[in-house]
Amino acid sequence: VATLGGTPPAGRGAVFHVNRVWTWGAVANPSRLTYGSSTSVEDYTGGDTGSIDIEPEDGDRIIGAVSYKNNLIVFKGPYRGSIHIISGRTVATFARDVLVRGIPLQTHNSIIPVGDDLWYMSDRGCHSLEATFNFGDFQGADLTRFLSVYFQSQINRSYLDKVAGVNYGHAGAALWGITPTGSTENTQIFGISY
Repeated sequence: VATLGGTPPAGRGAVFHVNRVWTWGAVANPSRLTYGSSTSVEDYTGGDTGSIDIEPEDGDRIIGAVSYKNNLIVFKGPYRGSIHIISGRTVATFARDVLVRGIPLQTHNSIIPVGDDLWYMSDRGCHSLEATFNFGDFQGADLTRFLSVYFQSQINRSYLDKVAGVNYGHAGAALWGITPTGSTENTQIFGISY
C-alpha cells in the first residue's frame, strides 16, 4: 500500500471495494477498517475518506475482508470470531451489520471464491459464506461438520494462520494447504470436491 504514495495507512491487508481501497490490521487499531477516497487511491485524509471501528473491545482483530455481492464482508478472529457486512456505496450510506458470531477466521489466505460463493477456513473447519447467510450460524455453514475430529486431532492448530487456499476449478475442488499434527509446515492438502 505504501507504494501508492499519498497518505495510505499502515495495515496488514487491503481490498478494492466500491471504487475505494480499504485497509485493515494496523497494530495500533487492529479492529479498524480504513477507506480511502473514491476518486484517488492516494487520498486517505479528505472528506470522502474515513474509518469504521468494528467491535474494538471484543478481543479479536480484523483478519480479512472481501468484496462480495455489493457488500464488503469483514472477518474477525482468531479467538471468538465474527463476520460483519459493510453495506452502502458512499460515506453517507456506509453501514455495518453483524452476520454471525462464533466463526473465527485464522488467515485471509484461506478465503477462496467457489462459483458464486466464498469458502473459508476457521479453527473448526471449512465454511460457505452463502450458507452462513442462509443459516446464520456456524453449524449450518460448516462444510466439514462431519470431520470435526479430523480438525481437532490431525491439524496442527498452532499453524492455522498459515493455511492457504485455492480453487482448483479444472478439477472441481477447493484446496487448502495445511500443517498436519507434529509438523511445522504446510505439507498436506485438504480438499473438498464440489
